[in-house]
Order: sequence, then structure tokens, then C-alpha cells
Amino acid sequence: MALETAIDVGITEDSFLARDGEAALRDFAERVRTLMTEHDIDLIINADQTGVNYEYLPAKLIHKKGDKTIWIKCGKKYPLFLVLKTGASKIKAVVQENLTHRHGFGKQVWKQVEPFQNKFGCRLYGNPTAWWNSGICVDFLKFHFTDRPDRATKKVLLL
Repeated sequence: MALETAIDVGITEDSFLARDGEAALRDFAERVRTLMTEHDIDLIINADQTGVNYEYLPAKLIHKKGDKTIWIKCGKKYPLFLVLKTGASKIKAVVQENLTHRHGFGKQVWKQVEPFQNKFGCRLYGNPTAWWNSGICVDFLKFHFTDRPDRATKKVLLL
């Protein structure tokens, strides 16, 4: 897939080499280590915005022999934070009210979302594109990192 993309943007197959990716990975890892040392960081969070289409998830995962497994060192799990696709009202005042009071959801949907959030300690947001925006990003940071006990003394690196 990466090779196909490279060819599509005009990179020849002969010049698209695996060692280029390995070098980029080494450089990235070194930059992260340097940042951790310079800023006394001991917590790295992968703040990935991965899209999931739940309708097409297979019931059974099949991995090719030799696929790599990725391990997470600390294993600390953070509460779920989802941005879901939801319709928007055609009335601007209602849209603003939904964003301000109900994370983008209408009154009827919020009746189901709010108890779910309370029961599982998670956050659900909705908008017509299911994409993050600056407001949701700030809420994500507040939700996960405002109450850290070492907030005044330790930094977190978000990747």
C-alpha cells in the first residue's frame, strides 16, 4: 500500500526503499528520546485519531504469520473518548445549544449518551463529520490530563 502511494505521487519503485523508512523511524525515536531527556518527560501518550467504521469490522481477526505485535510498556488505560457522526439541526441556535450543553448531540440522543458516559466514565462527542475540532481537542486534553496529581511538575508528550 505504501509503495502504491509512493508510485502515485511520482516516486519510482527503485527509489522507494525500506531503509528510508527505517532511517526515518530511527530519527523519530531519537527526537523523542531527546525531548524526554531535555524536558524530564516520563509519560508518552499516543493521541491517535483513528477512524473506525464499526459496520465493517470483521467478527474474526486473521493475522498473517510473522505479523509484529506492538506492546505498550505502562499498560495504563485511559477512559474512552469518542467523536461520533451525528446529524446537526438546521436551526443555528439549536446547534449552538447542542454544542454548549450536550457535546454536539440533540436532546433526544443526549438522553442515551449522558447515562452511558456516567456509567462508564467516558466522553462521547458528536458532529456531522465525526472529525475532531479545536474545541473537542481542548476537551480531550482537559478530560484526560487536568486532574493529574503531578501536573505542576511533570510534562506529558502527546504523539
